[in-house]
Amino acid sequence: MISAKLLPNPSIALRKLMKKISSNPALFGGVIGLLLVGTIFAVVVWFPDLDEALEKNKRFVQGTYFTVFFYGICVYWFREWRRRSAFGFWASISGLFAVHVVCVSLYSVYVQPILVWQWVLLIFAETFVVVFVLDWATRRFGRLNRHASPSSR
Repeated sequence: MISAKLLPNPSIALRKLMKKISSNPALFGGVIGLLLVGTIFAVVVWFPDLDEALEKNKRFVQGTYFTVFFYGICVYWFREWRRRSAFGFWASISGLFAVHVVCVSLYSVYVQPILVWQWVLLIFAETFVVVFVLDWATRRFGRLNRHASPSSR
């Protein structure tokens, strides 16, 4: 549920919107659903050849979905580690994402596109790397903030 605690100084319009959402969350969910359905219909009507274009680039689309899904899950699952060091968290996630995209792109161009069963193995292996790097970076850069003098903050 959205609360005013999440935003330090919400505007009047935002307060009214939050009050409406909290008073009737099912209606808000219905509006979001209608927007999604409308978007899907608009894409189907305005871009009828989109499914053929995506079918030609099936491995690229799968790679995009797997990458977005994996890093979305990582940000969600490890969001508590942002409290240690926001800089270390986001720098690590961004760096690992960039390295992942470059390596997957190079592998797909020079070897072969990654198959679905290979994505499972890749995500399993990358999970260990993500945990190690995020833990190290958030601890390392979190210490810098604690040891800074009060005058430099």
